[in-house]
Amino acid sequence: MSWQTGAGWQGTAVVPGTLTVGDTVVVSSSTQSGSAAFQAGNFDFNVGAGYGSSTATAPVYGAGVMGNILGANLTLAENILAGVIGKYDITGTNASTKGKAAVIGTIGDQASSADAAFLAILGGDTGTSTPGAAFAVMSQNSTVASKFSFGLDLYRAAIESYGPVTYGTAAIRLPNASWIVGRNAADSANLNLLQVDTSNRPATFAGSGTARPVLGGVLSVNTTSQGNVGASEIALMTYTLPADTLINTGQTIRVTVWGTTAANGNTKVTRLRFGGMSGTVISVYSDASSNKPWRHYAEIVRTGAATQIASGLGVFNGSLPEVTDTAPTQTLSGAVDIVITAQSAGDNDVVAKGMIVEVLN
Repeated sequence: MSWQTGAGWQGTAVVPGTLTVGDTVVVSSSTQSGSAAFQAGNFDFNVGAGYGSSTATAPVYGAGVMGNILGANLTLAENILAGVIGKYDITGTNASTKGKAAVIGTIGDQASSADAAFLAILGGDTGTSTPGAAFAVMSQNSTVASKFSFGLDLYRAAIESYGPVTYGTAAIRLPNASWIVGRNAADSANLNLLQVDTSNRPATFAGSGTARPVLGGVLSVNTTSQGNVGASEIALMTYTLPADTLINTGQTIRVTVWGTTAANGNTKVTRLRFGGMSGTVISVYSDASSNKPWRHYAEIVRTGAATQIASGLGVFNGSLPEVTDTAPTQTLSGAVDIVITAQSAGDNDVVAKGMIVEVLN
């Protein structure tokens, strides 16, 4: 084993192949104040192209440094045990911007074959192993105000000439059907919060049964008022549903549209269409209401790659509602226009004031 001080490499020591209780190897440097790179212990392992094993049942370990703690059935509780321990003990401030941590894993230039900067492996095949976690935290600080700012921080802003941290696919990836859980403070039980279900949709937890509500959300809100012009049917508001929004059978979107009518006796027709101006009318209402609000609701459910069922409800204030039941045939691998139209004899006889499109699951 070689060691160094600020003056450089100092020599070589032969360390016994096996350390037993009472044996210690200590490498301690003097306080450093120079500008040269320095490591109290520096171990380089140069790997040739033909190194190692290609036998699945006989892999080899290769590392610059390897710590391996061994034992069985330990009985004393007040120990901090690990194969490798890194401790950061610089008090006060530290002006370094290049990284400050107890342990740092760095991927070097063009080393893209690495699985990770830090990799947790569940090893061994001769028996069952059930460790607590791949990555975990613990507090050994009794000062009440002491705390981590974040449990997991995957954000880092740009420093000097280096850009901010970015991710090629995602910041976090979850296995299918595995839960993100929270801790219930009342009884210290794990509470299921979120999972990716077997259809690759985000789902949450409902009660203690097997129900798994799939999460949805608002796709679009349009509150730019638009009135009809001329006597022909005209689009007042349009939302283009992106391709592959509904990728699983049973997925549903809901469309809500509302507006007002002019103060006259003209017959006013509003139509909610799925598939543009020539698409299926999934909700319709015709009435001569004067100076009244109106509203359309509709749900569209995917039944296949190019088949849907839809139920719409249209109503003008003071009139009976009208229900429409249809089966659109839009190809959902492409974009689909959802349009609210109006038709009446006078300009601005019908004004659309709002349109909300939601995906329900």
